[in-house]
Amino acid sequence: MRLMARVLTLLALVCAADAQDLLPVEPGKAFFAQTDLLPLQCEVQPLRPDLDFSFRFHTGYDVMVPLRQYRGPDHHWTIMLRVQPETGAAPVYLEDRLDLPNVPDTDSYGQYSGSFLAGEGFYQISFLLVDDQQRGCRSEWQIRVRRGFTNRGLPLSMAPGTILPTSAPTRAGGRTQVPAPVGRLTVLLDAASGSPTGPTISTMQLGWLPPLLELARARSIRLVAFNMDLHRVIYREEHFTLDHLSNLRQAMFDTQIGVVDVETLRSPMGHIALLADLVKQELHSPEPSSAVVFLGAIAWQKDKLSPNAVETPAAGAPLFFYLQYRRPIPITTILEAQRRVARGLPDASESIPHPTRVPTGDVAPRGPTDVRSGPPPDTIEHLMALLHGRTLVVHTPAEFAKAMQQIAPSKH
Repeated sequence: MRLMARVLTLLALVCAADAQDLLPVEPGKAFFAQTDLLPLQCEVQPLRPDLDFSFRFHTGYDVMVPLRQYRGPDHHWTIMLRVQPETGAAPVYLEDRLDLPNVPDTDSYGQYSGSFLAGEGFYQISFLLVDDQQRGCRSEWQIRVRRGFTNRGLPLSMAPGTILPTSAPTRAGGRTQVPAPVGRLTVLLDAASGSPTGPTISTMQLGWLPPLLELARARSIRLVAFNMDLHRVIYREEHFTLDHLSNLRQAMFDTQIGVVDVETLRSPMGHIALLADLVKQELHSPEPSSAVVFLGAIAWQKDKLSPNAVETPAAGAPLFFYLQYRRPIPITTILEAQRRVARGLPDASESIPHPTRVPTGDVAPRGPTDVRSGPPPDTIEHLMALLHGRTLVVHTPAEFAKAMQQIAPSKH
């Protein structure tokens, strides 16, 4: 029963997406003017604006569509956003095209997260999804994009009232020091970060790569994306550039088709073997890197590795780092934790550092750090301990830049 539930959870995800397109005004207006669409059941949830590590705000939506409305292959969605700035400038039309997998007889949902980039300001958003059977569903909402308390004073990469597709060129801003270049860098991207039943945060993960490439200033970057749930590597590129982003995105979507072989489900510790193999390949690579960086959100797997699971890096081996993202803790949550402790009540959330260690009026913990209270270490953190590596927890773009300053000068 548990195996079946896991498979049905994975069936809920959409498998493929083309690049987001920025459309001229007239075709966008014509798309939204359609009045003969049949009803399509769907649920749309707006996403709050988040400042990414390129100092640009990502916002967008989650849409979930019951797959019982489809059967078999060759189904697709066209999703259009109309983003109207409050400034009175012309609206911007953004289009996503998605192919659904071969849909079985299931009660699961098809899920997709779409996003775009926005400068500070107010925006009116209109959403329209049209499928291959000329059925549609609509939604509208408003958003306000602005810097929060912890991001006050940070230089942004986009002007107020600006809207761009997520594929727009980027620059990493906000740093005060340009790190020295490394010769070669390996990035091991955890493409299955998050809870075992919730959606991954692949949109944000992909947003890490442009600033990482710029801040590292590496001569060459090997990128390997792996999925600890599926126990396998899903993408590898020996000389990764931003031109490969679309291939990486496709590979990440392709893993969400929902097909998990029984042997994977019967091997609950397969993720440890995967991590050990990734480390072994880096330690014995014919083109060794100066540094190896695991990149991802905190993983739900918490298993410890045995002391002999990986070999101890010898002198001259790459240095290992784990850049672990955690969402900033809202100041209201911290203050409530402080009030509970002051009243002699237990702290209700293990994800909140102990209130006595939290500076009043800030998000904790401050800066990338190796030691902090909070949730128990995940499996990659345990791996770092065996490799004498460092786990750098980051919450904000500024912390990300500081962490990269620790990684980039590691070797030349």
